[in-house]
Amino acid sequence: MRRLIVSVVLLAACTGSRARLPLEAVELYDMGKADGWMEIEADRDGNIIEMETDIERADLPARVADAARAELPGGTIVGAEYEIVGNVRAYEVKMRHKNRAYEFVFSPEGELVESEKELARPEAPAGVVEAAMAEIEGAQFKSVEIITRNGESSYHVKLTRNGARYKFVVTPDGKVVRGVREAKAEIEIPLK
Repeated sequence: MRRLIVSVVLLAACTGSRARLPLEAVELYDMGKADGWMEIEADRDGNIIEMETDIERADLPARVADAARAELPGGTIVGAEYEIVGNVRAYEVKMRHKNRAYEFVFSPEGELVESEKELARPEAPAGVVEAAMAEIEGAQFKSVEIITRNGESSYHVKLTRNGARYKFVVTPDGKVVRGVREAKAEIEIPLK
């Protein structure tokens, strides 16, 4: 059974008519690992921001796997995702090196689009983690990552509270740009 994380709102209640799942979500469902996750992030109006699914490492194009290894020499590929943001498709390569997690997003041609590096809490700039924690009273810190895209940096701060998981995007100066609650959900699509 496929599991789905819906980060905000995926589908609104139907009032006599059928809601429609985007065909790109069906594409991701078909590509995904049988025991993997599929994530859909939407805004409060139901517009999809991004979708991704776990894929088998063997399904990474060789040029993407090679680019990841070149980006982090000595790193080990531990997972992979395929993602769609708007009309842009990309591969995310999850790696570990010296007890630290990294993620690299590549175009299908192997060009680096974005990098993520796990940080110890004290490595994040002052105010970044605190800004996210101020958003959810009683939250517990889980992790922080630095995200670099087009020479610009931001941070993902992940928190938990009462079993719920939250992710915040925070600027280096401590401004919260976006926050979501990750919710477990189930998706069922007929087999091909």
